[in-house]
Amino acid sequence: MTDARPDRIRLRRLRAGDLRAFQAYRADPQVARYQGWEAMDDARAAEFIAWNAETPPFPTGWWQIGIARMPEDELIGDLGLCLSADGCEIELGITLARAAQGAGLAEEAVHLATRMVWDGTEAQRIVVNTDARNAPALALIARLGLDPAGTLRDGPAVEQVFEMRRPATRRSRG
Repeated sequence: MTDARPDRIRLRRLRAGDLRAFQAYRADPQVARYQGWEAMDDARAAEFIAWNAETPPFPTGWWQIGIARMPEDELIGDLGLCLSADGCEIELGITLARAAQGAGLAEEAVHLATRMVWDGTEAQRIVVNTDARNAPALALIARLGLDPAGTLRDGPAVEQVFEMRRPATRRSRG
């Protein structure tokens, strides 16, 4: 996995000033095509941002953090982390504005998020699910070196499941 360059991006909490950028990339039909969410109106988006900004890291369930381009600290996407009820697994999802895609920023964001997960939780694996038709996501997963872990079928939709196990050389927090 490529090391993240802190001069290019950082992960940070979402904040009220991110509202327009957040709504813009989430309303883009090409960005939302394979995602499990829908665009939000102003009130719902502001509530979503506020909840994620105030929630302590790694709650059970989904928690979104912003992906900001440096040095401007401009929101270009968000990364979701869903901690399982038993704390053993985290599902990871990523969304980048179309203009930020294709420059290796998603790979850097996943690298940063992976470090956060290993350093901040007891999770033993990170899982990524993607629609089998989502070629860019599958290419990212290949670059990240994730291992195939199965297939999920929901009617006509097919999702490929990939995983990354906690490295044996790192100790979980204790």
